[in-house]
Amino acid sequence: MTRYFFDVKDKASIQYDYSGRYLRSIAEVKELAALIAIDLGCTAGDASFGTEVQVRDPAGRQLFAVAVQPASALAA
Repeated sequence: MTRYFFDVKDKASIQYDYSGRYLRSIAEVKELAALIAIDLGCTAGDASFGTEVQVRDPAGRQLFAVAVQPASALAA
């Protein structure tokens, strides 16, 4: 299993994930990143505009990012 880090970046700042999660596959990583983005969209409301979940590997390289959508966009 590999450790991945899920940082949350908005317009003004970034919240680093210093703990990370051990996951078996990149499919699990993408699923968790999408779930985090959905959760943020539901809890942050319209304040989530421009926010994204950035996924890093153990070396600190960004692998991909998932945009956070407001809850109103998720229901459509």
